Amino acid sequence: MADLHLNLSDDLKSRLQRRASESGYATVEQFAHDLLKASTDEELIDDDVEALLVARLNDPRTAIEFTPQFKQQFLDEIQGRRRSRGA
Repeated sequence: MADLHLNLSDDLKSRLQRRASESGYATVEQFAHDLLKASTDEELIDDDVEALLVARLNDPRTAIEFTPQFKQQFLDEIQGRRRSRGA
């Protein structure tokens, strides 16, 4: 695995730290890694979304109501799948 070193302004680093924390990442490095990976690996994103949608189609619960809470849960599940693949 190769290393990548970036020089960031203090402001940019602070914003990245805040976004990483809000997204559940322990470090900016983990957040940046997943962000870069997601931006270059569309197949991974498509696979995650497809797997979650297929699982929901097979779920015996009633129809989905697209609420802000559902959207956040869906995004959290995708992020969890991405992290587990990178572990």
